Parts: sequence; C-alpha cells; structure tokens
Amino acid sequence: AEGGELRLPMPVNASIYNPLAVNTKEMKLMHSLIFESLLRIDKTNLIIPSLAENWVVDETGREWTFNLRKNVLWHNLTAFTASDVVYTFNLLKSMGSETYYKYASQKIETMEAVDANTLKVVMKQPGYSSLYALTFPVMCASVDILSTEVPIGTGPYSVASASSRRVTLSSNKNWWRQSPYIPTILF
Repeated sequence: AEGGELRLPMPVNASIYNPLAVNTKEMKLMHSLIFESLLRIDKTNLIIPSLAENWVVDETGREWTFNLRKNVLWHNLTAFTASDVVYTFNLLKSMGSETYYKYASQKIETMEAVDANTLKVVMKQPGYSSLYALTFPVMCASVDILSTEVPIGTGPYSVASASSRRVTLSSNKNWWRQSPYIPTILF
C-alpha cells in the first residue's frame, strides 16, 4: 500500500549535488534514489538495463552501441539524452582518482552520443565484464551542479529540500518505472 515515511541516517559530510563524489555506502544509497545509471547490477550480480533499454556489441567485443529509453525525464522535466551520459563520463574522467567510480574511466576508452537516444562506447578491453564500468550515476548536462538549489536526477525520488543536517526526498511521479510506494524519505 502506498504511504508512510522512511527515515534514514544522514551520511556524514554528504554532498547531495554530485553523485560522483560518493565516498561511503550511505552516500551511494542516498544518490541511488535520486540518480540512475545506464546499466545496473541485479541481486545476482548480473548487468541489466536501467537508462539503457538494450545494447549490441561489434565483432571486436570493444565497441558497444546502446539504445536509451525514450520516456525518461529529469526531475526538471527535460528529456534524458545520450549527451547526458557523455557529459557525466567527461566529469568522471576529470575527477581522476577522486571518485568511487574511477574504474569507469579506467575501462572506457571513448564515449559518443550518436543521436539523442543512441550512445556508442568503446572499451579498452573486449568482453562483457567491461559493462560493469557503465554503472555510474548519470547527471543532467544542462544543470550546473555548483549553482543548482537541488540536484536533478532521473531516479524514483527527487530532492524536496536539503540542508547540511537534513535531506527530504519526494517520490518522482514522472519516473519511467512504477512510482514508489513510500512518498517521502528523510535523511
């Protein structure tokens, strides 16, 4: 049944604006409610689609083409595109070793937006295991994380309010999947 409120501890020194700056499991949990990745890992540790709908690989095993979901909106109601993934990957590369997701820049050679809903990724090594590098949270290219009042993601929850002591998340009624049953999460 829908309803209720979930209360979770606030991660220490949490940066809610940049999910790439995550440094604890608690922060990763909080960001996973706001931001989504191209691919995700299921409970059996296999790669499954998230923002990507499906993908194919070429004969070399290094070049992957991803078809992105067309019905995904950012919390500010703009459309999610392949350019957002490229933008986030470039941010990741610029952070170097200062991010939990540094393995992505170590595994991915290049990334290109073919069009709004198609992404081409060339991996440094061939094989399916390289896809685990595409589980980093994707950020909106049109939002400046330093000047926004709240972070903008595509996830099941959006930030209703935030301070250094408390973050309130509200269910995202425009989420491309089924809307969450718990309407409010307090950190």
